[in-house]
Amino acid sequence: MRNNFIGAVMISLVVILTTGCWDRREVNDVAFVMGTALDKEGDKYRASIQVALPSQLGGSSSGGSGGGGGGSGKAWALFSKSGETIRIANNMEQAGIPRQLYFAHRRTFLVGEDMAKEGIAPLMDILGRLPQNRLSVFMVITEGPALPYMKVTSEIERFPSEIVRELAAAYMKSPAMAKTVIHRLLSEGMDLAIPAVRIVSQETGPGASDKTTIKMDGMAVFKDDKLVKQIFGQEAEALLLAMGEAQMVEVPIKPPRGKGTIVLRVQRPNVKLNPKVKSPDDIKFTLTLEGNVSVVENASAFDTASDSHLNELEEVLNTELEGRLKDLIKQLQTEYRSDPIGFAQTLYFHKPQLWRHIKNKWEMIYPTIKVEVISAMHMENTGTVLKPLGIQEEEMVE
Repeated sequence: MRNNFIGAVMISLVVILTTGCWDRREVNDVAFVMGTALDKEGDKYRASIQVALPSQLGGSSSGGSGGGGGGSGKAWALFSKSGETIRIANNMEQAGIPRQLYFAHRRTFLVGEDMAKEGIAPLMDILGRLPQNRLSVFMVITEGPALPYMKVTSEIERFPSEIVRELAAAYMKSPAMAKTVIHRLLSEGMDLAIPAVRIVSQETGPGASDKTTIKMDGMAVFKDDKLVKQIFGQEAEALLLAMGEAQMVEVPIKPPRGKGTIVLRVQRPNVKLNPKVKSPDDIKFTLTLEGNVSVVENASAFDTASDSHLNELEEVLNTELEGRLKDLIKQLQTEYRSDPIGFAQTLYFHKPQLWRHIKNKWEMIYPTIKVEVISAMHMENTGTVLKPLGIQEEEMVE
């Protein structure tokens, strides 16, 4: 009798423990959101989502067509709604979609220019509040509205959001994920700067119609949680170098003598920021930029075989980089009034007593601090050849 009772209890336990999850959802009932774009339209928020279409992802016909494969060719669908808050806009999207929106697989979050100027604090609140929102999502600011970026197709990537994700992952040493953005917003003495993208024309060759593509070559500079300025090209490269976030930079320079252009690659750049404080009214910084340099192209007759010539190239490069960084820092201090490099944070860490004394006056002090920029790049190699190929010995510039 007792054995029967024990057996019944064991069977009951097994039955209870093998029941399904209480919040189980079938894959067929879920819509996987791959990317989100957020814009501000007047007093409303426009939320646009890119949803994967599983039926278009498989099969041999999926490769090679822009935006994905199979059937109609696109592996995604785009939905867009506006509402009084971000959450209300998302709920309006959900009301028109028969499957449950699932945001845990989201790769990128694009923020439109107008939305960023209004302030990204509401966005960061909803990202950090709901567990389904992964803080590993890449944050990017767009030039103009963010919605058009969700429609750009690629011959290589299936989803427009994947284009942005791949670009963002390789753009900075510490990619601008949501958790990084939140950390910088909450950090003492540090303003935010994250990647900026723009849509550009992509030449496809003679006789073919031009397409558009997404180009990541900019930085969005913030003051508190509001966008101040988007910078692109050399100015954005200079900011990445000054922040210590540049992965690799290629700089074209004119040779010390002769005509043509030499392209130098700066690898593993590193930045050091040292404060020199005599008094609260006399604060100076030394920003030192270091890195290894290699010659990746020599479209000139300048001979790079000798050490003395390499030293000359170093000097030209260092002068060029110092000029770029000085111009950038001046703009940050006087025009943008933003400190993404972290001068204030350096004082907060290394001179805490001074920082407590000047913290409330930093807005007035920041434009007046003096910054000495020292570029100390080291020429590492000239590639697999010492002298420019195709140039006769007597044509070399010594």
